[in-house]
Amino acid sequence: MKKILIKIKNFFKWIWQQVKDWHNLAILFFVAASLFLLCVFLLGMVLFFTDGKFHFITAFSLVFAFWAGPFTPFWPLCIAITLFIRKIIDSIIKPKKNAKKDR
Repeated sequence: MKKILIKIKNFFKWIWQQVKDWHNLAILFFVAASLFLLCVFLLGMVLFFTDGKFHFITAFSLVFAFWAGPFTPFWPLCIAITLFIRKIIDSIIKPKKNAKKDR
């Protein structure tokens, strides 16, 4: 059991080391907001077309209650998307920096 706890602890330390840069935190914020608002929008549209009334507050409350739960994949998904976006940004920026140094 201790080995599992140590692996979980090391995993979260690794995530924090990846995300603690302010660029990553900004990306994480925008990814989380985008996913959250996308889910609210989609659920709101479902409620709009099924009920005939737009209950945006109800949709917002349902999505927030679901994603705020302890066993949802929201934050791991946000972190994974954040790290993916950061790798893309780094792959675009680093070749440009290397090209400037070679001149």
